[in-house]
Amino acid sequence: MTCADCADDLSHCHGTLLLPDGLLGTAECTDPSCVDLAAARHPLVLAEHDPLPQATEDFLAA
Repeated sequence: MTCADCADDLSHCHGTLLLPDGLLGTAECTDPSCVDLAAARHPLVLAEHDPLPQATEDFLAA
């Protein structure tokens, strides 16, 4: 299976862009080979204030 953006030779990233909450902090990408942190290149973008499930010690111990 080929990514449509790859097939069209478009500049994009397969990782998720993680945006910091507020003006401090630096955006990060989950793909270690990412070369450009522009949101337009990432189909998945999450801000730090987005609700995400948190792993707890009880969950990890199960």
